[in-house]
Amino acid sequence: LEGWNSYRDLEKFEQDCEVGEENEWHVAEIEIDHEVGFLTFKHRSIVKVLLAMFKTMSAVSGFAIEPEEWVVDGERRYSTPQNTDWMLMAWERVKKLGIVLAIILFSDQTNLSYNGRQSAHPFVMSMGNIPEWARWLEGGTELVGLLPNIPPDLKPEEKTRAFQQAADIFIEPLRRLSKLKGGGLEVEDSAGVCYRAFPLLYAYVTDHPESCKVTCTMACNSFRPCSICLAEKPRLAEVEDPIVLRTVRDQGRLYKQMESATTKKKLSALRTTYSTHFVKSLLWDWEFAKTIWGNTYLAVTPDIMHIIEQGFWLHAMKCLVKKLTPSERKILLERYKLLKAITPASLLRLPQAWVYFTTTANFSASEHRAMMQVLPLIIDLPERVHIRRAIVRIADWYKEFIRAEYHTDASLIRMETATVVMVKALVKAFPNQKSKWHIVKIHLLVHLPATIRARGLPQEYSSNTYEHSHKTTVKRPARGTNWKNVGDRIVKKHVQHAVVRQLSCEVGGDKTYETAMKEACTVGRRVLTKTHKRMVVGDSTDPMWRSYVAVLGKPAMDQMASHLKLAGVKTQVLQVHTALAIPPHDRMEWTAKGQFVKASPSQRNFSDVAINPAGKGANWYGRCLVLFHYDKDGATKQAAYIEYYTEDRQVCHVTGCRRLLPTRGVDNYAIMDADCILSLVHVVPCCKDPDVRLLNRFVW
Repeated sequence: LEGWNSYRDLEKFEQDCEVGEENEWHVAEIEIDHEVGFLTFKHRSIVKVLLAMFKTMSAVSGFAIEPEEWVVDGERRYSTPQNTDWMLMAWERVKKLGIVLAIILFSDQTNLSYNGRQSAHPFVMSMGNIPEWARWLEGGTELVGLLPNIPPDLKPEEKTRAFQQAADIFIEPLRRLSKLKGGGLEVEDSAGVCYRAFPLLYAYVTDHPESCKVTCTMACNSFRPCSICLAEKPRLAEVEDPIVLRTVRDQGRLYKQMESATTKKKLSALRTTYSTHFVKSLLWDWEFAKTIWGNTYLAVTPDIMHIIEQGFWLHAMKCLVKKLTPSERKILLERYKLLKAITPASLLRLPQAWVYFTTTANFSASEHRAMMQVLPLIIDLPERVHIRRAIVRIADWYKEFIRAEYHTDASLIRMETATVVMVKALVKAFPNQKSKWHIVKIHLLVHLPATIRARGLPQEYSSNTYEHSHKTTVKRPARGTNWKNVGDRIVKKHVQHAVVRQLSCEVGGDKTYETAMKEACTVGRRVLTKTHKRMVVGDSTDPMWRSYVAVLGKPAMDQMASHLKLAGVKTQVLQVHTALAIPPHDRMEWTAKGQFVKASPSQRNFSDVAINPAGKGANWYGRCLVLFHYDKDGATKQAAYIEYYTEDRQVCHVTGCRRLLPTRGVDNYAIMDADCILSLVHVVPCCKDPDVRLLNRFVW
């Protein structure tokens, strides 16, 4: 960048970043049966993208080349792609020749403009070898293709054909390289070690309408709307029915029958009977695609964001809104407002109550997830027993099986049974639902246990990660245009970003891009915010001390001063932190993505925590009043001032939550080392008894 002149060189930079083959972007025309004639498809060389991704992300902590079966006490566990059936079977067949690259593809139509008039169809690629958290980082997912919006008045089969033609252009090299005979490619990791690698399709992540385009099947209103199996629409809610899967062999035979059909009537009958378009699928020619374990139709995984949060949970909330009377809605609003004022409920991104209980259509998946964690606590309405049971079962099912850290064979069997019970409770709670719950998003739950065995936890193939990448790669560049030639502008911004990233590697000295990425991706032990405030203990003129005294009361703060003296703290000046990273899932691991607990002196921001029983104090749960650090014996100590709850042996019969009582007396406060805090918990007042607290078991 020496001698850079903004006036002279910016124009040259624009010229150097023009879209073309020199910048690894190619243009292809997709012919369609429409007045526009063709669609301009822009795509990259997916092999070059794969080579660069492997070299960059192999430096990340947790990047895996070989699978590892996870067995504890003779019990098989399933979590990441590396300990799943699919990876073990693929590795067994490839290990003598090279390594397996678990390819993850994602595509979905996305709105570019706020009014929805401008949209596009981006294709994104990642790898199952990369840990899930690192796929959110730059380089963990890559834009490999951009298809403009397919005209909405085009026939469904023509839409599918245009999609397949576009996908086939950049996927064909991967299918060719997946072959054991004559396939494979040489890849190099960040340390310079070379491997022979075979790319295999691990997962195609998308919502259901898009999955129908991938599998060339018909959408929700057809006779067999599932893209994975041949379930009939009138029996989609019958989750106990046996499953007949779609396979590459059967779909290939069906395509040949369509080819040999002598009349349009016979062709139409085949289309209707099997709900399949007369189009070749991109899933057919992969290596191992015709085997039972490698069936690529099973790679089109059920997406939890679209089938749960934006799926049957959304349908249930719409039914609930219709059933609520004005008096019941008022009761829910009062309880909800009280609940929302308590942290960590404010960390759950809870939506506005009066809007949510009026219409639930325009909320994000994260807001629906947050609502799933608190609605069971307030839905205790006398006339809505079946609805309460259904909502509690959904929340329990989601936490136990979807948010689990790992699964075993026993837990997956329990999941199958719990899914049947949950769906029956949902049908019983809302019997007048228009479709009688015969919807695809209910049926797809049946495929989750087998998908977890084959491909790991649902978070590994959730569209949350890849839709997030749309913001930086597609939406923001598009919204900086005048909405003319939007595709060209998106690609040009992508090229410019790549050039700047390359320049930063060249001028970075000894620290290469790979090294910088490795440092950025390394999980830290703990994260404390830099924002903290000075507080003088016991000084009535100190504004921070006075603010805490005003909220907590003088006796509580006097107890803090005496506890500090007993702990041997000589200095009276504390650095009070406004946030602390708390490890999630009750694990003693401090991560860069930990949940942040606010500790500012406001009643609604106080934090409830789970405390290590080995720490000082008799009770397990407490309220974190002040987070601070101080110097002792030449070292900096991180500590928390805790107020305890007293555990009650009783359990709330409505929600099944553990009951807690606020402690009274002198010994209910303590100074805790920060390492004694296990995790964030959610303690809320009971609806029927305000003096009783409930430990929210629905929070994950």
